[in-house]
Amino acid sequence: MTLFTHLARTQAAAALIGAITVAGMIAPAQASGKTGAEQLVRQACQSVIRVQPGESQFDGCVSSLADSLESANRGRAVAQARDVCFAQGLKPRSADLSLCLLTAADAKPGPDAIELPDTASMMTGAADDPQSSKSYFVVSSDTKIHREREACARLGFDPAFAAFANCVANLQSSLQGSDTSGG
Repeated sequence: MTLFTHLARTQAAAALIGAITVAGMIAPAQASGKTGAEQLVRQACQSVIRVQPGESQFDGCVSSLADSLESANRGRAVAQARDVCFAQGLKPRSADLSLCLLTAADAKPGPDAIELPDTASMMTGAADDPQSSKSYFVVSSDTKIHREREACARLGFDPAFAAFANCVANLQSSLQGSDTSGG
């Protein structure tokens, strides 16, 4: 390996570490205010799930959907950071590649990395279900399941992938958990 190649790899690794560090500092700073993601999540809980602020299910719904979005975005950030490691041409099973991948495993999405659906079209067609105006508390189990799946889909989760199934399962668990605790 030439000195130039070694320097280029070292600089690329330093840039990756710097980007991960900066992203880790920016994300908590943004968490203090209402973000676009939080607004979309709150809108989905009110308009699709049909729970309202002040109800225990509302807080559980918001928390669950926000966690699902955060998890999906963190997964994307890790995948992108791993791609940077492999693009450097580091040799498989080398210490350099292992160290780069270790750093990539801690990647956090930057504030611009969060992918949200188009706000204007998110709630289009939300009233297609004849029971859509009814509260979460008075609809059938089938309608609740439909709403939970729809909320995850409206937030951009593709039903063909595990992130969608995780979103729905977490939302169901959160809503059922708060439903049994009285609310």
